[in-house]
Amino acid sequence: MVNMGPPDMPAAFYAGSVDGVVCWDPYASKAQESVPGAHDMTKVYPIVVPIFNVYSMSREFINSHFDAAVAIMRALVKANNWIINNRDKAADIIANTTGWKKEDILTSIQPVYRLTHMISLQFMENMDITAKFLYDQGLVKNYLKPEAFVDMSVMKEAAPDLVKPTEPDPVFK
Repeated sequence: MVNMGPPDMPAAFYAGSVDGVVCWDPYASKAQESVPGAHDMTKVYPIVVPIFNVYSMSREFINSHFDAAVAIMRALVKANNWIINNRDKAADIIANTTGWKKEDILTSIQPVYRLTHMISLQFMENMDITAKFLYDQGLVKNYLKPEAFVDMSVMKEAAPDLVKPTEPDPVFK
């Protein structure tokens, strides 16, 4: 496993220094286009791929600016829901702003991906897997259970219906 930024992944994949990449568009599409025979596994295996949005705020910021933190999360949830419900318009806006190809953008916001802000059982399990991986790789000094670093207070205020850490995410039902 090689840790690198998504912008560097297509070139590394093309050069053969890595056998595959895990990233998002437009980098995933560029990587796939650069190597004949490469496949996007989400298209080969038609499954729903949950994308858990994770936002980091320092404890100091949350304590000092709780109302702002809540407003930020409310805006992000609202924007996320708008993108899900207005894929074509969202792709136009992103393409016009970034210069990326609209078809690449539509690929990254296709229905196979489920963008979610829900703090669900799956989210907590994925945070635990991530924490264990970071510890096992020596990237953090201590292994922490998600309950120690996932602060739900902002989301409980911003979108209480999305805070269900012991319940399955509806996409998995």
